Amino acid sequence: MRTKASQGRRGAGFSLVELLVTITVIGVVSMIAIPNFMGLSESARDAKDLRNAQMIVNVASSALAAGYPAENFATKEDVLDRLKEGISIRNGNVEVKFSISEMDDMDIQSAGNYVEVANGFVSLVIEGTKEAAVNPTADPSVEPLGDPPSQNLLVGPMQ
Repeated sequence: MRTKASQGRRGAGFSLVELLVTITVIGVVSMIAIPNFMGLSESARDAKDLRNAQMIVNVASSALAAGYPAENFATKEDVLDRLKEGISIRNGNVEVKFSISEMDDMDIQSAGNYVEVANGFVSLVIEGTKEAAVNPTADPSVEPLGDPPSQNLLVGPMQ
């Protein structure tokens, strides 16, 4: 026989079954959601590395166009090391510096996975295909235009 006091307390809490069902639902939802969030962060990291690699290729391209000797870019490590230190090219009263010094070592290393160097060519590689060759004579059907236009690459007076 139940008393009135025990009947009043019964409706105030959750049963064990209700708690187990709630915990199971939360577990299933988290098993689905957490890998998706991890994939988003990995995707963002890959996009950042690709942007940094594009910057490396663009800076290398600019340095080569300004007259930096292509033989100094013999390997990917040469390109990354020289651009990290900074390359200065002097043309008359103008000195131009090409650098990726704002990137930290981890960013440079990760971006280097998308950079390929061969025979004086610095390329951006995406999924095994060369997307952009830096060397202006990369296409054999294109004739070189002569000396790089270093005279037109004026940044400002040397201080």
